[in-house]
Amino acid sequence: MKARKILDKRRTDLLKFSVSKDETRLHLNSIWHDDKLGALVSTNGHHATILKSRYSPELSNKLIDPNTFQIIHREPVKIAAVIPSKFQTTLNFTIEKHHFVNTKNRPTHAHFFNDGTVSIGLLKDLGDKEGRLFTVNAAYLKHLVGGTYAVGTNNELSPVAFSLDHECLELANDIYIIMPLKV
Repeated sequence: MKARKILDKRRTDLLKFSVSKDETRLHLNSIWHDDKLGALVSTNGHHATILKSRYSPELSNKLIDPNTFQIIHREPVKIAAVIPSKFQTTLNFTIEKHHFVNTKNRPTHAHFFNDGTVSIGLLKDLGDKEGRLFTVNAAYLKHLVGGTYAVGTNNELSPVAFSLDHECLELANDIYIIMPLKV
């Protein structure tokens, strides 16, 4: 039961973390109950959380303010357009706390490699290693610490999907999407 509570908290934290805090980007600072996906969706334009396990049909196609829980009347983001339906590369990666030891108060990057390893640090310290699949802003991974995830991508610049609830990405109900960085 404790593991389930941790997973539920991680998903809720990711949903809130993905909401834009920029008050000028009104279309990105809410949670969308997407009828087409059958999921709760939040995004800030750089990363998104899609939770089918939290979808509520009563709120179908409604935007919700994450602070007041009031319904917002405006056009939502069309997130389905950026979610790949298939992935050329799918691997399992573990995000561990020790990856972030030397990253406090410094902008860092996370490189994911085709051998299933992750390297997090300053870009100049990482160099250009063979077998790099993609690079993301390491700050977007902090809510994933302590888990192993099925991760899918099509190339180094396509959206990267992390399964939050299944070891097979194609069977996942809850996913976290991060837009990679060009390095």
